[in-house]
Amino acid sequence: MDLIGKIYPANSKQHFFIIVATDYLTKWVEARPVKSITSQEIITFIEEEIIQRTSKREATGMTPYALTYGHDAILPMEIAVQSLRIDHQHSLIEEDYSQAMFFAGQR
Repeated sequence: MDLIGKIYPANSKQHFFIIVATDYLTKWVEARPVKSITSQEIITFIEEEIIQRTSKREATGMTPYALTYGHDAILPMEIAVQSLRIDHQHSLIEEDYSQAMFFAGQR
């Protein structure tokens, strides 16, 4: 995450700073102009532009990843460390595995 500023001249809404978050792996960028840099501005940016974009939505109860791919994302760390979820996944037969990967509403 980066902070850019103080920018002269300010934009029409008198924003002098820009908060930028970049995921270099996926080339995903989020930016927001702000009038001043405060801890509350940073917290709000993280909550609205990062956390809420990757957490479950109230309306659907699913993450954007789950809506796209039909199942929850598995972290690379879970595969390397062999989490209980991955251990259980390897012990399932193919039919049970397929059912477990899809949500009840999508069967």
